[in-house]
Amino acid sequence: MLSAASAPVVAATLPVVRSHGEQITGNFYPRMFRAHPELLNVFNRGNQATGEQKQALAGAVVAYAGHLLGESTMPWQPVLERIAHKHVSLGITPAQYTIVGRHLLDAVADVLGPAVTPEIAAAWDEVYWLFACELIAREARLYHDAGIGDPVDLWRTWRVVDRVTETADAFSLTLSPTDDGPVPAFVPGQYVSVAVDLGADRGQQIRQYSLSGPPQAGTWQITVKRLRPEGGRPAGTVSGHLHDRVAVGDTLRLSPPFGDIDAVAGTGPLLLVSAGIGVTPAMAALEHLVVHDPKRPVTLVHADRSPDTHPLRRH
Repeated sequence: MLSAASAPVVAATLPVVRSHGEQITGNFYPRMFRAHPELLNVFNRGNQATGEQKQALAGAVVAYAGHLLGESTMPWQPVLERIAHKHVSLGITPAQYTIVGRHLLDAVADVLGPAVTPEIAAAWDEVYWLFACELIAREARLYHDAGIGDPVDLWRTWRVVDRVTETADAFSLTLSPTDDGPVPAFVPGQYVSVAVDLGADRGQQIRQYSLSGPPQAGTWQITVKRLRPEGGRPAGTVSGHLHDRVAVGDTLRLSPPFGDIDAVAGTGPLLLVSAGIGVTPAMAALEHLVVHDPKRPVTLVHADRSPDTHPLRRH
């Protein structure tokens, strides 16, 4: 809960912060990356280019402030859960929240200028740290459940043991751990992060891909669609790298499985709806159900441009 002193200040200033949210986060990201260029290895540069990342951050902070004030009837826990799973899949650390908080509040002061009094700055600092502490606590539990004692130990090396072309722009990789250790089970609907090194000039980039094969198969499968440039969106850096450069025998660094979606929850009739490459978690669900609950009624509704662009159609 917000303190008695901060609540009326946040309530009075929330409309102004909301209306300037994207401007604030547009100021925040360049400011933070200038001071900490190493964080470019964590943040999605494609989403930076399209503006998606600043929209997401602005929306999350403003929504959390509204949640603290009781202005929203939207359940907050599912939002928190989704953000926490994404963060642990990237190896986010508690120390990085201090960096983000400092530069975010500096960006608020920079955009809103003298209107940001010490009282207003303190109130929004409280909002940020209430948000951060909720996430840090949930992320600590997710790391623990995944057997990760330190986020620096998130990554494990996997070898590509098979590569199958699905469509002209989509392919599946079957992966096995190089250490011959156990392959973690996952819940259909979960994803793994893939970290690729793009060279000294472009650094590391991380992307999430849904697991598209059967859980508990002794291997993992991801299905990747090459993102072509479209409108203002650049070509997919990581999907292009995987498409052009990764072959059987190569190795990749993967995170444990994360994600708050359980695509096979419940016991009644199941409806799975997907489009394009979004079919991947549905395929993991079908692979699971055909073994563990083959009599469950399932309907899969999938939209695609043509049979030739339908990933995993052969299944």
